[in-house]
Order: sequence, then C-alpha cells, then structure tokens
Amino acid sequence: MKDSKIRLRASNIILLLIAGCINAAGVVLLLSPAGLLDSGISSLSMLLNRVTSLNIALFLIVLNVPLFIFGIRKMGVTFIIYSLIAIASYSLMAYVFSEIAHLNEKVYELISHDMLIAALFGGFLSGVGSGLTIRQGGAIDGVEVLAVTFAKKIGLSVGQFVMAFNVIIYTISSIIGKSLLIGLYSVVSYLVGLKVIDFIVDGFDKGKACTIITKNPDVLAAALSEELGRGVTVLDCKGYFSNEEMTMLYCVANRFEITKIKKLISEIDPESFVAVNEVSEVLGNRIKFSLNTAVKPKQLRKKEEELFAESTVVSEEETSEGIATVPSDTGKEEDVLPEGAKDAEATSEGDGAAENEERKG
Repeated sequence: MKDSKIRLRASNIILLLIAGCINAAGVVLLLSPAGLLDSGISSLSMLLNRVTSLNIALFLIVLNVPLFIFGIRKMGVTFIIYSLIAIASYSLMAYVFSEIAHLNEKVYELISHDMLIAALFGGFLSGVGSGLTIRQGGAIDGVEVLAVTFAKKIGLSVGQFVMAFNVIIYTISSIIGKSLLIGLYSVVSYLVGLKVIDFIVDGFDKGKACTIITKNPDVLAAALSEELGRGVTVLDCKGYFSNEEMTMLYCVANRFEITKIKKLISEIDPESFVAVNEVSEVLGNRIKFSLNTAVKPKQLRKKEEELFAESTVVSEEETSEGIATVPSDTGKEEDVLPEGAKDAEATSEGDGAAENEERKG
C-alpha cells in the first residue's frame, strides 16, 4: 500500500468542504441548466441524471466512492479520505442547490440562458473546486483513479485516458441532446477548468528559471544578486563548436522579475546566451519569490567576512610556532602545546633523563 499512515489536517478538511461547495455551484447552477457537461465521472453523472431523472448527487456517490476504494492501494489512505470528503461535500451541496434551494433554474435565468457564459463560468468554478481539492491532497473525481489504474494497460498516458473518456461522454451527450453545441460548449468548459486547475495548483505566480551562458560571470552574478536579492548558481561549461571555456549562471525568479533580468543582461553582457523556462514549484529559502524572505547579498557577504576573519584569527593562533597562549587558573598566561608537540617533548625529556642515569652509573 502506498500510504499506510493516516495524516489528516483540520485546515485541509475545511478547504475540501469549501472546494466541494464551489464545484457544486459551477456544475449544478451553471453547467447543468444549460445542458452542458463537466468532465470525468461528474460528466457521466450529469448524463445519467438527464437520462434517468435521478438526482446527480446519487450518481456522484455511487460512481465515485467504489473507484476511490478500489484505488486505495495505489493512491494511499490519506488521499482517499481527502477525496471522499470533497466528493461528499460536492454531492451534498449539489442536492441542496437543486432539490432544496432550487437555485439551478433561477441562476440560469439571471444569465439570460446564455450557454457561453454558463460554459465559461461553470468551467471556472469547477476548476477552482478541483484545483483546491488537488492542493489539499485529494481529488474530486474518480476518473483520475481509473486513469492511473488502466491507462498503461491500454497504451495511453493518464492525460490521454481522461481526454478520451471526456470525448466519449461529450459525443454521447450531443447525440442524445441532438445538438453539436452541447459537446462543443462542454469542451470549452473543460478547457477553462483545466487552465484554472493549473493556476490553483501551480500558483498564479509561477517561477521562471533563467540559464545564462556568459563570459562575464562575476559582474553579472553580482548584479543579479544585488538587484533581485536571489541566490545564483555558478557552473563551469564549455562550448561544443567554439571549444571555449565559459560560465553558466542559474537563478530562479518570478515572472515580474524576468524583464529586470533581461535588462541587466543586456547592459552587462549583451552577447550572453539566455534561456528562460517555467518552474512549477520552488523549494528552498534562498530562491523564494518574495524579496522580503530572500537572503540579502550584502548581509550574506558581511556574515561570510566575519566568519572568515574569525577563522583566520583562530588559525593564526593555532599555527604560530605551534603554541597558543591561554589564561591559567592563577591568572597568569601559560603556553599550551598541541598534542603532538606535547608527546614529542615528553619523549625528549624521557631520553634526556635516561642519558643522565647512564652517566651517573
């Protein structure tokens, strides 16, 4: 089993309950009244709701719960519990919105029965709910478990499996509804939801990794460190065609600082080679995105200079003729020899005493 220990947090549970409520709002109040579908098991539940007239909450529970229980070995106990909490909240609020508060038709009237608005904002809310659930260590749809379990067996990746599943459901829905718009707008909703999930999971302020090949590394690294307050990794490299020794600088910044980095590079070494890549997650205090928490280069250098000065003083005291002066208990300074010197001196004294005894004899 992947995760035998159960580690639950109250904050995670609260956010999972909120995520289920948000997801239910997007699906029941916007997508369902417009005849559109969500993605995964949620879309299958919506389709069965139209065919059988049974409440969507029933299908959400009946279809999702067995899948998550089935996937407990691959996904872990904590993941399954978090997922079931989110699904329970999603199902409960879906029932409340549709059967108790009867808000689904009222909200759809407020947006003037506009399918595009329903697709965009329904997908947005569904993405927020799904993204929050993933951030807290769970999943709000069992199709992920299906994908992880069966995708490799049929030669597909997890993403391809989920996409194929959704396309099949959208096609069936369009055939039943006798309208191609249902399938097309459902795809729009799905794509919006995917983008929102990326924002929620990876953050709005994604990291940017800068790789800089330069012949002027010291000045450029100092400038980046001074201006941005970030750590810079320095690596030696060699050009394949030019066979020339150069230096690679690597640093991580946020997207708002990329313009400043480009400006510094153009001023200091305009001939340098620069590659900028997205970084989905950054760990470590020295490359955090907040300048308030970054290590300040001046402070760092000052601390290093102090440590270097202290180590130099200690080294000089230890190596000066092999003798260090320390205060004794009597208040007078005494000379203390290193271990090896003490042994040598004791041996010398012993040899001298032996010679004196021989002479006396």
